[in-house]
Amino acid sequence: MACCTTHKRKRLFRQIKGFLRSMFLNVKSGFKNVSHKEYLDRYSICKGCFHFDREKIKCKDCGCYIQIKARLKVEDCPQGYWREQVGN
Repeated sequence: MACCTTHKRKRLFRQIKGFLRSMFLNVKSGFKNVSHKEYLDRYSICKGCFHFDREKIKCKDCGCYIQIKARLKVEDCPQGYWREQVGN
């Protein structure tokens, strides 16, 4: 039981850290968006990923809502899929 709690805490800490990093980078960049085509490419990649939560439309790895994260230029996939397949 303690193992699961520790794992959940680590994941929550990683998600909070990622959120704060994301906010800093997006404020710094002026919240710039990717093109509509790149957004659709990113979203499509996420929909095919094992970490995609179809009910919440959220990444189970980083905890971000895909519809928001996929639009923001400074964001990246925690698994590296956007770089590999989209060429970011």
